[in-house]
Amino acid sequence: MISIIIPIYNERDNVRELHARVTEEARKLHTPYELLLIDDGSKDGSAEILDELAAGDEALQQALGALCERL
Repeated sequence: MISIIIPIYNERDNVRELHARVTEEARKLHTPYELLLIDDGSKDGSAEILDELAAGDEALQQALGALCERL
């Protein structure tokens, strides 16, 4: 499995396009993958968009940056 990890900070206007492009390219690999979009404390609503995207994409994982720092 391939893990693609991308930090997200105040990227509300870009996160949907990022998700679409990365997903398109990852599917071309024909191998299992997971996409981890890590919200680093965004204050612009990026986290809510990540919630929406994750609900419709089983490969997409998300976490809050603060949570990841504790792991």
